Amino acid sequence: MKTLRERPSVGSRTRFVAATAMAVAALLFASSVPARAQVPALPEVPPEVEDALGTIQDTVIPLLIQAANEARPTANGIGWALRPACSATGAVFLVVAVAGGALPVSPGFAATPLFILCAAAQSPGQADAFFNEIDRQYGQTVFDSVNPILTQAAAQLAPVRPSLSDVCGVLALIGSAPRQVPKPLHRFDLISLICKG
Repeated sequence: MKTLRERPSVGSRTRFVAATAMAVAALLFASSVPARAQVPALPEVPPEVEDALGTIQDTVIPLLIQAANEARPTANGIGWALRPACSATGAVFLVVAVAGGALPVSPGFAATPLFILCAAAQSPGQADAFFNEIDRQYGQTVFDSVNPILTQAAAQLAPVRPSLSDVCGVLALIGSAPRQVPKPLHRFDLISLICKG
């Protein structure tokens, strides 16, 4: 029996914080994305299909959760490569859950393996110190050299930017994913350059 003095493990707290943050981000995205870019309501699922999905959820997802827990050290080691995908897919997955109506499976439960792996990926890993040092030494120089070129390229989109509203609405779903790339590449906000100039 858990006593009052027992506290959740660091891993549990990390997974909870990651899941909560992704849920909040998804809610914000769902309310801010233009209506035309919203995920349409899902069609009604036949009862037999819903039963089959429920059986799969009850049998497969626990196995995936176990595998995700075992893969946490690997996910942490290559976290710098997984973070953009985690940011994008996690937000989109939850936006679908929020905007798509009733789903035949539990979105939170189905996404648990993803949350476990992404929580491990978001935790500082050995490679982060290397990227931080590269960014400290060369980040500003790289940004000052490349950003003017990107800005000029973005300016060429000005005539067609009004027609990109749907594209930019979809890009808004992936939110901060471009900022999750390894340093110093995280300095470049490509979505803003494309959609805002």
